[in-house]
Amino acid sequence: MELKSLFGNSRNGAVVFEECLDRGLIVEKESRYELSAAGEAIADAKATKRAALSRALKLIDELLDRAAALNADTNGASFIDQVWLFGSTMRAEETVGDIDIALTTSRRPPFDADWNAMKAHVKRLLLAHKDVPRVLWNEENWLIERALFGKRRHPLFAGVRVGISDLQQLGVPCRLIFDRERGGRVDDNILARHPNSPGRSKEIDPPRPLPDLAPAPLRPMDGRWAANHQPWGTISPYHIFGSWNDAAHGLFASYPEGLRVVGDGHCLFKIEWTPKRLQHVGLDGRAKVAIFKQSWWGGLSLVLCREIIVGDEVQLIASFEALQLLRVRSQVWGLLDDVASAIALILAADAERIIRREMEQGRTRQVRISLNGAELKETIRGQVLATVGDRLVERRVKIEPEGWNGQPVQISTSELCAA
Repeated sequence: MELKSLFGNSRNGAVVFEECLDRGLIVEKESRYELSAAGEAIADAKATKRAALSRALKLIDELLDRAAALNADTNGASFIDQVWLFGSTMRAEETVGDIDIALTTSRRPPFDADWNAMKAHVKRLLLAHKDVPRVLWNEENWLIERALFGKRRHPLFAGVRVGISDLQQLGVPCRLIFDRERGGRVDDNILARHPNSPGRSKEIDPPRPLPDLAPAPLRPMDGRWAANHQPWGTISPYHIFGSWNDAAHGLFASYPEGLRVVGDGHCLFKIEWTPKRLQHVGLDGRAKVAIFKQSWWGGLSLVLCREIIVGDEVQLIASFEALQLLRVRSQVWGLLDDVASAIALILAADAERIIRREMEQGRTRQVRISLNGAELKETIRGQVLATVGDRLVERRVKIEPEGWNGQPVQISTSELCAA
């Protein structure tokens, strides 16, 4: 969830993680998460962005030109003998994930019979390049790949391999498109498998069919993502927003010291006050999660309850229970401010995931967050509902993701809590 190379913030990562859970790509086993069989199939699959067949064919054409140029270079150490094409590009599919090619090489005379001479010549050739890696497993192959791909291999060439052992073991249809002995480019027919292939090797697992990625019905996210799933539940804007930036300042007036989001299995060490509700089980993080704040002068704890109801509109219902105060009565603003911000953050992430599911399925139903304070005491009900509601209405935390063409998320107070 915190990979900045993938997600702008941990909230986006948490949304994706929940979707992986709902699609069966990740499973929970003994309080830890693992890839499921479906997840392993996705992980092993070629998940790169697919390109048009015309783009792949153009790149192959350039590759064959470079192979011919390498063969014509009298100062070279190697020849490209054959180039075999297989996979989606050979099948002329409309789009391709990458280009599957196996090529064979040989050494030029006199280097084919004199290994020491070949190594010395290769080292001289490497001196012409300023970007040679410090460690090379195969200097000869590096020169071949540099000649074929240039300084940076195109992503579609991820499937190009020097050597045909993999192609032989796969035992798949293939076509010869370059043959040095016949002058270079050729246009041979597709073969059922490589001429030297005995068929698919038993050591190679059959291709895994990609799983059905249809999601399970929507459910609230595990609210403990906001605390980085730490058992002690401490909220840190640096984890949520990446830094103490404008987005963090918009939600929290000051750094939220003593603010926690916890559920079952918490470990609240070095803390003066443990709310009574935390002494019982039933805080799964989804249907119910506890949010509490303790400062030197007091504390406030309550349980956020959530459910999602799907109909003509999608409604996220948030209710509150088990309110407990420490050394304060009605003057709870300083404590409630941070607790309400954490609640708004959790509800905003839930609403974002609902919207993303709507976008995926091509719908734009109204999404509504309904706040229900029926279980709260009248003396504090209005403060809780107003403080949480204002943060959502004012968008002090972002709700709608980019690209949403439906109506803005509506924030309303349930009829159950009308005074």
